[in-house]
Amino acid sequence: MAQRTVEEVYGQVVKLLPVSDRFKLATLILNDIPPQAVVDYSEEWTEEDIRDLTIYSLRYAAQSFGEEEEDPLKILFLSGISPTATGRKCKPV
Repeated sequence: MAQRTVEEVYGQVVKLLPVSDRFKLATLILNDIPPQAVVDYSEEWTEEDIRDLTIYSLRYAAQSFGEEEEDPLKILFLSGISPTATGRKCKPV
């Protein structure tokens, strides 16, 4: 027996259901998804996010200006930015 794609199931089965049954089905599906499967789309940045952005920005700038690339962690240390991620939430800059 060949497996059907999600699009096939939707077009051949779900789409033909009355709207009330489609709402029930959608509710069943959403309630069946465990909370840990949901991605956190937080607008807050962690220190690790900021550190990574800074490292890649410094690398890009060095490449753009044709300079030798220094160790990004050394640059962060010298600039006073903590190179370790503490997990503390920070507002985006």
